[in-house]
Amino acid sequence: MDLQLLFDLVGSATLGTILVTGVLATGVACFLSFQVRQEKLLAAFAPVCFLPSVIALLATLNSVMTGISIQLQTNQSDLQISTTTRLLMHATPLFVGLAASMPALVLTCGSRFVLIYRDIHAKSDESPIIESSDDSNLITPTEQISRDADEYLEKLIRPR
Repeated sequence: MDLQLLFDLVGSATLGTILVTGVLATGVACFLSFQVRQEKLLAAFAPVCFLPSVIALLATLNSVMTGISIQLQTNQSDLQISTTTRLLMHATPLFVGLAASMPALVLTCGSRFVLIYRDIHAKSDESPIIESSDDSNLITPTEQISRDADEYLEKLIRPR
């Protein structure tokens, strides 16, 4: 599809609005992902990423209503538009809106996944690590488990 056909199908004002909104949403998503790094803010921003798609949906609804009103006001023999052309006219703004929404949405959801993954693995890696050194009073985990098991068995075997 050439650029002139895209401008004709979507409209230059609508296309500009969709693209500017998509670039702004992607910029804010980059800022939240790389500077702020808070999962709650990214979760709150995720619905805003669909703003270019909403603008495209409104443009599509407007063009559908305009097309219906034109068809109702004119004689049927005067206006013969193929269904493929109608579908192309009405679906192109939606595709452009979804394409403008995807970078911000992928960045936001990917950053949320990375933050959640990092938090989960940071909590599991916080187990106490015993360093091997020359101190004889340090007990390894296997020695501690065997001592606890021996103490428990002594309590069970002891006569009452």
